Amino acid sequence: MYKFTSSHNVLMGNVIDFSIARKDGSEFHLILSRSTGFTPTQQFARLNSTSPRFQPLTLSKEGKPCIWLDVDYERDPREFANQGAILDALLEAQPRAPVRLTGRKQKMNGVGGEREAVEVEVMLEEDELARCCYYCGSPENDWDGDNRFRRLTGEGYESTYRCLQCDKLWPISRYLGRKSRIHLF
Repeated sequence: MYKFTSSHNVLMGNVIDFSIARKDGSEFHLILSRSTGFTPTQQFARLNSTSPRFQPLTLSKEGKPCIWLDVDYERDPREFANQGAILDALLEAQPRAPVRLTGRKQKMNGVGGEREAVEVEVMLEEDELARCCYYCGSPENDWDGDNRFRRLTGEGYESTYRCLQCDKLWPISRYLGRKSRIHLF
């Protein structure tokens, strides 16, 4: 799992490590690389919040996923961050930026109305993304060390994974957990 920091204030100025996770096929999330205890979740923001869930990924000529960067965190009416702040932080990330601009723009509708989104190419290999469990949706954690989630099916950016907790459950429990998570949230 690739970890990065950013000096940008929106990503807490080089204090906390972040990662990018791919969840449910085509959702990309900015997550805390390690659960900290002072936040209820590792998830920080959904990067392509107005793109349909489960939509097939668009790949660049280099075979990397391209997404419309329209961050839910920036659409929050409580004004946590200005539009474009997450993009700026990602482009300033160290040791290397996890995304790059493609130059394309598109109007997107969501909370707060219509606005322009930029397309970015996710510059990480599949194994550099934090893995999310197919069943419960939890992302990998830096605390897991070498215990990465187990690959279930697929290759490359089509892969699905299972976490250590869901590995211990009966198959019907995993199935029902996934169904309730997908249909309720």
